[in-house]
Amino acid sequence: MYRMKKAESFLKTTWKSFLRNQHKLPEDIKKKFQYLLKELQASLIKKDRQSSKELTKELEILAKTHLKRSPVRNFIEFSVGLIIALAVAIIIRQSCFELYEIPSGSMRPTYKEVDRLVVSKTQFGLNIPLTTSHLLFDPLQAKRMGVFTFTGENMDISNVKTKYFYLFPGYKQYIKRMIGLPGDTLYFYGGKIYGIDKNGKDLSKQLQREDLSYLEHIPFIHIEGKVSTNSLPTKNGDLFSSAIVKQMNIPLAKLYISQNKEVHYDLISPNTSKNFDLYDLWGMGNFGSVRILPKQLVPKSKDLPNAEYYLEITHHASLAKAKIARDSYFRTRPMLHTEKSFLPLSENHIKAIWENLYTGRIVVENGLIRRYGVTSADAKKNPYALKIKDIEIPNGTYEFYRGTLYEVKAQGITVKARKDHPLASFNIARTLLLFNIGIECDMRFNPSTKDFGISPSRYTYFRDGTLFLMGAPIFKKEDPTLENFVHSELEKKQLSPRYTPFIDNGPPLNKDGSLNIEWIKTYGIKVPEKHYLALGDNHAMSSDSRDFGFVPEDNIRGVPAFTFWAPGNRWGFPNLGIYPLFTLPREISWSLLLIGFAIYKYRLRKSLKDLVIT
Repeated sequence: MYRMKKAESFLKTTWKSFLRNQHKLPEDIKKKFQYLLKELQASLIKKDRQSSKELTKELEILAKTHLKRSPVRNFIEFSVGLIIALAVAIIIRQSCFELYEIPSGSMRPTYKEVDRLVVSKTQFGLNIPLTTSHLLFDPLQAKRMGVFTFTGENMDISNVKTKYFYLFPGYKQYIKRMIGLPGDTLYFYGGKIYGIDKNGKDLSKQLQREDLSYLEHIPFIHIEGKVSTNSLPTKNGDLFSSAIVKQMNIPLAKLYISQNKEVHYDLISPNTSKNFDLYDLWGMGNFGSVRILPKQLVPKSKDLPNAEYYLEITHHASLAKAKIARDSYFRTRPMLHTEKSFLPLSENHIKAIWENLYTGRIVVENGLIRRYGVTSADAKKNPYALKIKDIEIPNGTYEFYRGTLYEVKAQGITVKARKDHPLASFNIARTLLLFNIGIECDMRFNPSTKDFGISPSRYTYFRDGTLFLMGAPIFKKEDPTLENFVHSELEKKQLSPRYTPFIDNGPPLNKDGSLNIEWIKTYGIKVPEKHYLALGDNHAMSSDSRDFGFVPEDNIRGVPAFTFWAPGNRWGFPNLGIYPLFTLPREISWSLLLIGFAIYKYRLRKSLKDLVIT
């Protein structure tokens, strides 16, 4: 279809080319160019479509014959045009909006892998492209429990570098949920977060929104935290004499071995005190890491009820009882002491776990099961790769969510698997395997006679007397098994005063139900000024503030504005009711864009009329 705008552009380009080359042209050709150019200009001004079309065709034939551009000029013009286009694209992408594809499962179920979003970059401020700075930033637009994006530049994140358009070096963008604002003090209990703002006002209702009740929040990724040792072992062997313990990427304590082989510690964080232990901070003692063990791997005890399977709970990482041991990296070093408790599982408990099972997204290929994102070649090289031998599973991509098996089709579309799908049927051994390694897909996380000292990304906690696994109330408060377990924990405490039992200590509330603000101030985690606490909705698969720490204000880029893929309940406008539609930065940004577009259109019309063709 003939377009007048294209003809206008062609006229201007041809006129410029004619001016550069007219001295080379014969006089008759020169006059013909001048005639056609003037006539085309007049036709376009009059908006005479038919005449413009005929003149454009005639002028195109003439230009192809007499105004051929050199390869050098073609290259220069192409390069300049490409650079301008890329510069405009980068400015728009970093300052206005961009298309974003969810790379991992860290935000499931809110967003899943391959979901595609439009991200607005003008919710909080006006970003300066290719920097971690803002021309304008309005901190009042930052809202607790809203999803936001940020750049990983200058943050302690591994593999953070990338390239824009496969050409320009840059840093990856991340998407998480904004939990804490500057000055907030937060405390974790029962999968929920309680807190106060910088003025001491109770924020708990904001942090426990009804529409987000499907989320649960865990204060750590690994119960021992992120540990770094002195770079080399001592001369006397493979003993590393000191270790720094971090949680939320905050150095909390230094463990070191004295000359008489005793472990001591020094507190690093300014808000810690010798009056309490590491697990007291932030409510970490309210949570435990779990896996399911067969009875053969459970330490024998006359006080332990007989069962075929047990839930092993690792809890209360302690500085005061630190020890020398070998870690999962085979380093002999000072380590936090953790308590272990064992809760017997009946078949009904295991069925309840199956009915609430969730896993990472897994890929099945010829019997080999790998985590989504891991290549087939890497999985084949991994000696700890997962294989399920008791059934034959069709090749494909799968995920469990709340006990339902889903098949992942092209472009991330998920559909419920058939009820007779071999992976969908209950089996005790399969339940244990998928619970223990359904996130990592690595057999080292499965209990065996060889203990690698690593636990799967499974957590447990009490809420109002009920014990939760995977966000589900697996052991109800009145369950006799749970009652016996709590009674046993308290007995162990009586027999060994240094033992810390895994029981429900209750939420940080006063007797009248109000928030215990002094408790929050004493034990909560405080968000520094100009920083934000960011957590993934899928804590089991999320490297978030629990790993890289607080997000600097300058790193904040924008918010998801619209989900256009995949079809289903995630499609549409996220963050409704959290972020306002109209903000000062957004109004300034879009006003500038409209003004720029108006000027561009005006110059187009003006330049056509004012083009002097002689």
